[in-house]
Amino acid sequence: SLGDRHPSVATTLNNIAFVYRAQGRYEEALAYYEEALSIRKESLGNRHPFVVIVLNNIRVLRALM
Repeated sequence: SLGDRHPSVATTLNNIAFVYRAQGRYEEALAYYEEALSIRKESLGNRHPFVVIVLNNIRVLRALM
């Protein structure tokens, strides 16, 4: 019942970001990763493994930028 802040939305955003990253669309990817991170932190807490996954994805992306 979290609507657009549900963890499954964060998963979708993370996946979209991954595609953008693969296409070299880094700024767009970063925006999607950041929104996914926000949702996951809000719904799962800062220390949840799914939060760590997005943080790692952002780290990889920033290394490419």
